[in-house]
Amino acid sequence: MTIHDLSVIDHPEWFDRRFSAWYRYLLPRLSATARLVITDSNYSKIRIMRAFRISDNKICVIPCGVDTHFFRPRSHLEQAAIRRKYGLLDPYILFAGSLEPRKNLDRLLRAFSKIERDFAPFRLAIAGAQAGTFRKLELPAVPPRVQWLGYVEDGDLPALYSAARAFIQPSVYEGFGLTVLEAMACGVPVIAAQSTSLPEVAGDAALLVDPFNVEEIAKAVSDVLGSEDLHDALIRKGLERTRSFSWDRTADLVWEALMRVRGS
Repeated sequence: MTIHDLSVIDHPEWFDRRFSAWYRYLLPRLSATARLVITDSNYSKIRIMRAFRISDNKICVIPCGVDTHFFRPRSHLEQAAIRRKYGLLDPYILFAGSLEPRKNLDRLLRAFSKIERDFAPFRLAIAGAQAGTFRKLELPAVPPRVQWLGYVEDGDLPALYSAARAFIQPSVYEGFGLTVLEAMACGVPVIAAQSTSLPEVAGDAALLVDPFNVEEIAKAVSDVLGSEDLHDALIRKGLERTRSFSWDRTADLVWEALMRVRGS
């Protein structure tokens, strides 16, 4: 079986009550009888071992990948078209993901409110919709230069990433963090939370911040927007980082793991 993360175990308060109760019942029982548990990160492996008392040799870490043929820097024409489609007339910083408590949008909004005057006309563009499995998201007062894009089709994401001045993923909990790799592959500097699995994925190719520190989040955004050297260095490191993560490699590792189980 595959368990991407244990957020429903570690933070049931983030989820719909029935959804949380079902998975808290199901996951320990399935993992106890499975011959192999695959997970996305070392962080998730440690959490699964501790929560379900599973031995180390029963869990295999296989990272996700990024399709660099699809997620790649897009042309100025494609960027201009996507900005027109979503009404992004000003330069913007991008967040992309489901609107749920662990994404830490409340602190991101507070951080942006501290710097928006200094970096006008930049906007914070938030792409994503709320999923029914999560409890209703409570947010603080929204700064005026925040633009809600709603659900974004997959085909629009590469150009939307490419046109951003920076991408930010401030989550307090992630089992992997695919959007970090997607943004890097599109040639965008990434700011990411120094929490759970995100440092494993980002390595030294992102500017890492304490997701609970609003001032630190604000400073990181200011640094990326204000320094061409930092901006360009993060782009170079991000493009290099994505070479270590491919879906072909992920598939090969899954196949090898299944063959080991079959032969045991």
